[in-house]
Parts: sequence; structure tokens; C-alpha cells
Amino acid sequence: MFNPPMHIHLFQVETFHVNSGVGRWFLNGEAHVRHPGEDIVIPKGAFHCYENASTTGEDLSVSFRLDQQDYVMEERFFRNFFGYLDDVRLSGQTPSLFQLMLFLYTVDGPLAIPVLGKKSHPISVWVSRFVMVFTGVVIGEWLLGYRKSYEEYYDSKKSK
Repeated sequence: MFNPPMHIHLFQVETFHVNSGVGRWFLNGEAHVRHPGEDIVIPKGAFHCYENASTTGEDLSVSFRLDQQDYVMEERFFRNFFGYLDDVRLSGQTPSLFQLMLFLYTVDGPLAIPVLGKKSHPISVWVSRFVMVFTGVVIGEWLLGYRKSYEEYYDSKKSK
């Protein structure tokens, strides 16, 4: 369904568990393959992404867990992010990078900008975060009027 681009979780450790299929995680420039029943732990601040690594066309099904998880924040992010992408896809439009970066800002999960190579480095992390804040908040929210959350995707009154 979705192969996320290389990104970072600034304040959370993320653990994936493979339910079925075969997954390939790229963690700080190195590939790690996981099979059903196996886990992979992504430390906070590590550049990472993943993809379906099946050679037979089998779907990849994973469960994931974040330490310090804020369920409301996560639910709001996923409903907004994927609701927006669905609407854009159905309308034949291209997603706005500024809107996507604003959504990423709400979970402190910037796209990874590898300034000093494929591995996470403090300078690369700060550059990634700066780009996310500048494109998402300064341009997206303040100049273009995008919002961090939309009622059609996430209604906080109904989610309680």
C-alpha cells in the first residue's frame, strides 16, 4: 500500500513485527530483511524506510509499535495523512509537499536529508528538521494556509 520515503522519528523508537510476507528495511544505509515472526527495532533519530521484499508478489503485513506513543497524535496524523493522499489520488491531483511536510511536523517525523552520507548524523537530523519546519509550517501553514488537521479526516469529538 505505501512505501514510506526515508525518514526519521526524532523522539520515538519504532519496532516493526512482520506478520506475513517479507520486508526489507533500510536503516542508516544498510538493508535488513525480516520474515514472518521477526522484529526490527528502529532507534530514534535513525534514517529508515521499508519496502515489500517478496519475490512471489505476496503482500507485506506488519504491526508497529512506537515507544512514548501518543495515540491521539498518531491517529490524527494517520487519518489526515492517508485521507489527504486518498483524496488527492481520487481527484487525479499531485499531493502538496507543503501539506505533507506540515502533517509530518505534527509527529516530529521529517523526511531524511542525508547531508553527510546515508547514515544519520546530528547535522543531517537538524537539516531534515529545519526543512520540515520551513516547508511545512512557514510556507505550508503560515503562507499557504494549510492546516495540521482537517475535520473530514479526523474529528476529535468523534474519536474520544
